[in-house]
Amino acid sequence: RHHLMIDSEAADVVKQIFCMVAEGNSTAKVAQVLNAEHAPTPSANKAGTSSAHANWSGDNFWSRKMVSWIIRDRQYIGSFVYGKRVRDQIGVHRQVKAKLDDWIIVDDRHDPIVSKELFLKAQEQLGGEFRQTSGHVKQDYPLHRKVYCGVCGMAIVRRAKKAPYYCCDTPNSLPDTGCCRDKIYEQEILDAVTEAIRMQARCAVEAKHIIEAKRKQNESDILSMRVELRNLQVLQERITEQNRGLYEAFVDRKLNRDIYITKKAALRQHLKEISEKTKSVEQRIFKAKSEHNDFVECYGKYTELDELTNEIASDLLKRVTIWPDGRLDISLNYVDEYPDVQCQTQDKASF
Repeated sequence: RHHLMIDSEAADVVKQIFCMVAEGNSTAKVAQVLNAEHAPTPSANKAGTSSAHANWSGDNFWSRKMVSWIIRDRQYIGSFVYGKRVRDQIGVHRQVKAKLDDWIIVDDRHDPIVSKELFLKAQEQLGGEFRQTSGHVKQDYPLHRKVYCGVCGMAIVRRAKKAPYYCCDTPNSLPDTGCCRDKIYEQEILDAVTEAIRMQARCAVEAKHIIEAKRKQNESDILSMRVELRNLQVLQERITEQNRGLYEAFVDRKLNRDIYITKKAALRQHLKEISEKTKSVEQRIFKAKSEHNDFVECYGKYTELDELTNEIASDLLKRVTIWPDGRLDISLNYVDEYPDVQCQTQDKASF
């Protein structure tokens, strides 16, 4: 118990990774070789065990980042590392990365897979021992975690600072994939998303005008429906009174039991029908009076949108999918709440 046992098959892959990196191979080259050999990934090894994660996909592959994680993991030289993540507030389940100086490293706690000499040599090939960044850097740009590859489905990371661009990293690990290898500059995506939002905004304005016209018509309809509702309520009261009189007649022996049961069942059925009609009229009145529509409210104010801000992207943009031919599929929020009016729109815009 509380003792790590070596998985011989997985250990062979780990040794191969450390040896290849120590010999000067890049993490991308290592990932390519492992994928070509169909070597099982860590998640594939844990599939079907208590260590498996619900969010892991069965169609996973080796990547540069995955290789780097293994090279930096001191677990493979027999060490335990505690306290990598801590709760920054009492009573909050969220955890944050702890400072490197606060990590608790206990050496020689279990059998190593690679020697310390091989471990250090691999670290040198990656630029020396692991150095933690000074702190968490907030990703402050509108497309953060919004851009995905249409072929492999993986998220695409933003690269460069002066002229940011997006390019799928999967081909570096799986050269035969059909992912887009061209750079798609961030400004191109921002312009496309901004135009897509403006298109929805124009439809929202048109829809609002139609809704206003329908609302005026609904005012007269509501008056007639209220009259209908009141008549149904009066009828309910009459049936209730009839039911009471029927019971009194039965108690006074003016009606025999069979006649009483028959007439009571008929009144109950009539009352049920009236209750259903009453509920239907109430729903029609509520629908006619309803003024709020998320699509109109969220998009109507952006007809002249010039710049996509973090706040707008967080609220309206679901995701951007990049395809090999350079096409962008832009998925927006709230479009499924588009009102039932004549102006038509789509939930995706392609550019």
